[in-house]
Amino acid sequence: MLIILTFLFVGCSKTDKKTVASQLLAETNEAMTDTTTSIESSINVEVQKVKKDKLTTYVQVVGEARPYREVELVPDLQGRVEELYVALGGQVSKGNILLELNCEDEKIAVKQAEASLVGAEANLQDALNGSSKEEITKLKANLEKTKSDMKIAQSDYNRYKKLYNEEYISKQSFEKYEQQLISARSSYQSAKQSLISAEAGPTTEEVKSLKAQVANAEASLEKAKLNLSRTEVKAPISGIISSLNIDLGEQATNSPILTISQLKKTRIKSYVSHSNVNKIRIGDQVQIYFPALKQSFLGAIEGVSPVADEDKKSFPVEIVVDNPDYIIKAGMYAEVKLNTSQSSEQLIIAQSALVEENGDKFVYIVKNNKAHKVKVETGISSEGKVAILAGLNEGEQVVVTSAEYLKNGANINLIGQGDK
Repeated sequence: MLIILTFLFVGCSKTDKKTVASQLLAETNEAMTDTTTSIESSINVEVQKVKKDKLTTYVQVVGEARPYREVELVPDLQGRVEELYVALGGQVSKGNILLELNCEDEKIAVKQAEASLVGAEANLQDALNGSSKEEITKLKANLEKTKSDMKIAQSDYNRYKKLYNEEYISKQSFEKYEQQLISARSSYQSAKQSLISAEAGPTTEEVKSLKAQVANAEASLEKAKLNLSRTEVKAPISGIISSLNIDLGEQATNSPILTISQLKKTRIKSYVSHSNVNKIRIGDQVQIYFPALKQSFLGAIEGVSPVADEDKKSFPVEIVVDNPDYIIKAGMYAEVKLNTSQSSEQLIIAQSALVEENGDKFVYIVKNNKAHKVKVETGISSEGKVAILAGLNEGEQVVVTSAEYLKNGANINLIGQGDK
């Protein structure tokens, strides 16, 4: 530049030299200004490739963690606690003995029921076996004796009746012999029937009656044994002792003595609005965040009520999440993200790429380090992403930062890729 100036100044007058110099300085400043403007017009941006993906929309609700299952235990029997095998916070398995009640009365009842059963079974067996020869012989001998007694009584009756009729004896004396005859005849008939029954064996009805007595005795024994077993209070489910309301030596009544809670899984109860209840399904995966733990978990919807809660005017939803380390405690507050819809696979970009003008939406794509403004049609959006229905092609690079400062054809300087 200095060489040119020197050359031009040769042969010029003093006035001409000042004019030329002024013009050259102006042109130099203008050139420098153009260069500075060109550099400043390059805007630093990040870009992101347009790609296909599925987009999910969510609704966020709150809930409270509760045990997956919980049982308040009330003993079937009342009694004093003789042994206590658990403590608050202890783990138990289904069927474990938790405590034992005093059982002396129940033991006595079992022995009595056993004795009654033995007697009923013996009576039945005797009937089924029938009478022995010795018993038949005794019954025959008894029949002969009662027959002889009846004959004697009949003879006495006849003789004293004649005396009574002839008024040799009083009516009172005669009635004595009359009663003896009646008694002798009854004894004879009874002995005769006993012999017949013994020789014929038990009737069907007699056997049924004796069998019923055995069945009743067996049932009484089972009931007595059941009551005895109930003095050992066992865990109906596996879990953790979350409350303990009784101690050794205290009297168990008909109120809850302890609570067992299952916490390897937790159940979260939440509520969804009328507009969202039909958008969720049993089995849907759910994102759950516990602020107290600063940790997120993945759960699943286990139940959706078809009836709205009268107080909350929304629909109860139950969500289950695994809790193998027991870090989620019952009562903890939870933030729940429910999946309400999912798009089919389509073009997805960052929502920050969108620019709105007069109700239309645009993005800037990058070609040869220049920004090109493109009108687009959008679909659903979620978590900083938006679906593109028209206007873009897969693989194109869109500006995701500083898009609001760009103009069509602007120079850009790529400083990185956005979220991939």
